[in-house]
Amino acid sequence: MLISVVMKKEFEWDKVSIDMSAAFNTIRRGTTIRLLEAAGCSRDDLRLVQYLMANTTLVVRVCSTDSEMFSFNIGASQGDSTAGKLFTLNLAGAVVHIRAVLPSTPNPPIADNHMPLESGYSDDVEEIGEDMEELQDIFQISKNILSEWSLFVNDTKTKFTRVYLEEVGACDEWDNELRGKEEWRNETLLGTKLGSEQDVTNRMNKANSAFWSFDKLWCQGSERSQITEKRKIKLYDSLVVSVLTAPVQLLLLGRTSACSRVCRCCSEKHLKRILHIYWPSSTSNKALYARTQTRPLSERVEKARWTMLGHVLRSDNDTPAYQSLLFASLGCQTLKGRVCRHRTNLYDIIVKKDLFKRRIYLKNEDYFTNLVNLARDRSAVSVLE
Repeated sequence: MLISVVMKKEFEWDKVSIDMSAAFNTIRRGTTIRLLEAAGCSRDDLRLVQYLMANTTLVVRVCSTDSEMFSFNIGASQGDSTAGKLFTLNLAGAVVHIRAVLPSTPNPPIADNHMPLESGYSDDVEEIGEDMEELQDIFQISKNILSEWSLFVNDTKTKFTRVYLEEVGACDEWDNELRGKEEWRNETLLGTKLGSEQDVTNRMNKANSAFWSFDKLWCQGSERSQITEKRKIKLYDSLVVSVLTAPVQLLLLGRTSACSRVCRCCSEKHLKRILHIYWPSSTSNKALYARTQTRPLSERVEKARWTMLGHVLRSDNDTPAYQSLLFASLGCQTLKGRVCRHRTNLYDIIVKKDLFKRRIYLKNEDYFTNLVNLARDRSAVSVLE
């Protein structure tokens, strides 16, 4: 959503992506128990967590040689469901400490125009703003406070990024146009590239790699006679389509966009190979989808985009996703719009296609409130689908 505002308005923003080193292995167990007590956990809950963290042992393997077993008393044991939760608890405590130390940062970290100033997932934390120098100062303070909580920043993975659009006609020294090739487009966040075209291309390569790694399953050997066609389609959906449709950037695909046609052709080629339809034999796309009992990729993406919008609108009002949507809808109205035709962006696709098709409009704050209330009414949303 923040990138959508850059595409529509004369707006630029900066972010600092902070990554932890061996994050799960460094948290202090005593701090974890104190945080659980402060959160209001019962004595039974505390004893359960203490039991899960007690008497933990490790074995170090170098090549094929194992060390003697030894015990350790820091960190959370990775591999169980509690490790991520306990780390997130420690990180939340550190973030609250950072907010208390930084008087210029509002709490919750949301600007007056509804722009979120902070986001995070697991051990990836981002500080967001419009002043890079201020973010650099915040990063240094955050780094020191995190170390006090036994959370150590990995400087090699920390990135300072400015999201912007180059001027129309701007070229480099070799006369190559810079617009559309900004550095931030190739940056990866949670496995997804920030640039739409770059991420779709990257995801298609991964989907093709996943498909051909199971080529024997689709086409060769005795598996062809043992696995039914219906079962192959189910496996294809879980092993390949899930890879292709994973990134948020794919939600930007409309039914007529160039990227949509390329992704659809890629999926159709996969399905034809699974069904052993080779040249000179042919079949129509309608017959292909009817035989496999699947839907075109663009329709799946449209449904995923509609589902995602409902999740965002039903989330808490102080979440970064909710505030980003509110900022893109109302907070950026005072910004100067771009003169040229806007690049395809997620906000315009949601507002001008998904919502407009259902006769839902976003003109002011009252319209946005009505949309939130509609999203919370699941029965009404199911009718609109």
